Amino acid sequence: MQLQAQDNHYTLISYNPQAINPALTGQLDGRLRAAAGYRNNYSSPIIPFSSYYFSADAPVKQVDNYGYFAAGAMINGGNAGAGSLQNFAADLSLAYHIAPLTEIDDKMVAENDLSMGVQGGYRQASIDLSRVYFGSTNTTSFIPGGSPGLYQLGIGNQYSRYIVNTGFTFTHRNRRYTYTAGLGIDNLTQPRDDASRQLSSTLGMDKRISVMASANILLDEYFSVRPNAYFLSAPAFNVFFGGADLCLRVPVKDTSVTLSIGAWYRSGNVGSVTVGVQYSRYSFSIAYDNAFGNVTTSTGRGAVEFALHFILPPLPDPTAYKKKK
Repeated sequence: MQLQAQDNHYTLISYNPQAINPALTGQLDGRLRAAAGYRNNYSSPIIPFSSYYFSADAPVKQVDNYGYFAAGAMINGGNAGAGSLQNFAADLSLAYHIAPLTEIDDKMVAENDLSMGVQGGYRQASIDLSRVYFGSTNTTSFIPGGSPGLYQLGIGNQYSRYIVNTGFTFTHRNRRYTYTAGLGIDNLTQPRDDASRQLSSTLGMDKRISVMASANILLDEYFSVRPNAYFLSAPAFNVFFGGADLCLRVPVKDTSVTLSIGAWYRSGNVGSVTVGVQYSRYSFSIAYDNAFGNVTTSTGRGAVEFALHFILPPLPDPTAYKKKK
């Protein structure tokens, strides 16, 4: 029997920023961000696979009016096929944001945010069938790809290691738009011996460099567009993922409801459609992926994904009333 596992990959990438770049940890308008996601490649006839994640991050320490420390945690896992190929990852992130505060419309706002982040994690891949073959798998990636090589594992075998990721981002915001650009380097630590290094590469744990860019552009008081692009380069492959959401904000009493619809493209001729709704600080989105062109029987065509997102609002500013006076 031959089994080639797929990389866990998420279309709704904006719901889990610290998985994109650890420098994005804690960059939010609130006290805490929590997110969860689930993905099921249900249409793969030979190797259907599913994946999930849970994450939380928050600003933890303000440094005068010049910056703050932030921390986060993330769990990511999945399984593929009847062969019970299982992947598990756990990460802790720490970031420092250089974000001087300025007063705009009686609010203290950081117009610019230069952030540096580091992430430490644990990876494990295991399988319970004898002489089952599998290729690349990376539980922290949201885009497919990896080494084309195969590696043989026996009954009860598993591979685990610790990894270190780092990244840098810059964000600028004003009344009309916000944009972010970043650079990330994953898997800084590599095994010393050749055999372990080869296995690590086969499992998608080789060194990788990523570049990301995103924006939130207000078109008027109701409509906005949110483009997002991500490029990852690894020794055996390069991958691009990009697209945009069109959003409509509908005022409702003391808050608002934002409806969104998006179109996305991923390398490998995979197109995605996303639909989402945000009420106050709660968000829910659904994505459907469909591969077009020549598709192998091991990948299938369809995948469905769900994501939940919540941001705990900031505490009231005790000086706000005095400023208005």
